[in-house]
Amino acid sequence: MMSKYLWPITTMGLVLLMGVALLTAPFGLHFYVSGHHWNHATYWTFWTGVGVVVVAAVGLYGWITGIGEEGRRILPPRAEAEATSQDARADAGGAAAMNGDEALQQLARAVLRDLNQRLGDGGTGAGMGGA
Repeated sequence: MMSKYLWPITTMGLVLLMGVALLTAPFGLHFYVSGHHWNHATYWTFWTGVGVVVVAAVGLYGWITGIGEEGRRILPPRAEAEATSQDARADAGGAAAMNGDEALQQLARAVLRDLNQRLGDGGTGAGMGGA
């Protein structure tokens, strides 16, 4: 299904890189003397690179948009089912979190009762800050 997009997207990516190479070639290969006007080789190489980058970017955008449209055409039924199951999991997770909170509250109450009993009975460490 999606493998038909692999080679066009890869090719457009390579063409984009070649356009960037054309853009930078006049400056990296010193086609002209720095500080002077561009010569014909610099001018045509640079603007050809701009054209190649624009064409490659438009082609890449088109192919990526195509793969996105095909994905949206195929996936909506599964996406809705997953959204429903995620909502159910979120509700269950909320209930589990409430149960966890309740368990922590019960534990905290038990610890406080135990501390109050020990401090109230004058148990070990009652006057020394506990321990």
